[in-house]
Amino acid sequence: MFRQARPGITSIAQPTDEIATKIAELVMSHVMGTHGEHSREIRLDCTLQLRDSVARVA
Repeated sequence: MFRQARPGITSIAQPTDEIATKIAELVMSHVMGTHGEHSREIRLDCTLQLRDSVARVA
């Protein structure tokens, strides 16, 4: 969506395949009863997609 905007809008690309894999693992651990009692934080790398909405400062 942001690729089609003019000027191009800077955005963050999220690792959708990794997100889907982690979600499936979490769901399966809940179904199997192996999820434990604690909540957890999962961090995945993302990429900043710089486009024309970002200007250089001299």
